[in-house]
Amino acid sequence: SQLLVDLAEYSSSAETEGNLTLVISNVGAQPVALDNGTSSPTTTILIKDKDQKLICSTEDVNGTPADAVSGFGSDLGVSAKKTLVLNLTSDCNIANDTTYTNGSLFYFDIDFSGQASTGGTFKKN
Repeated sequence: SQLLVDLAEYSSSAETEGNLTLVISNVGAQPVALDNGTSSPTTTILIKDKDQKLICSTEDVNGTPADAVSGFGSDLGVSAKKTLVLNLTSDCNIANDTTYTNGSLFYFDIDFSGQASTGGTFKKN
């Protein structure tokens, strides 16, 4: 399977949390499970700062520090596109203006239970 990130956008309305919205396209030949459970298959994410320093990582996206808000729980079919929303809290919280100012660059890697992975960058707005 092969996934592409069409959009990665972060927005926050409070200093304690924010949402990372990803639009993912499956350009491979197999469907990919977009699961948010704690047992296999699981979706995990790594978020790094502009210097590639790890900010946070998850074992699954089923609660803090990265809570799967929408788009998870089903398969992403071949040639399909889906919007995924993750609420970043706790260790993944980048909403604080003192630590990370608006315009800060971040890197992310997301793995879908070893079936496929993708990554990219986003800026805090």
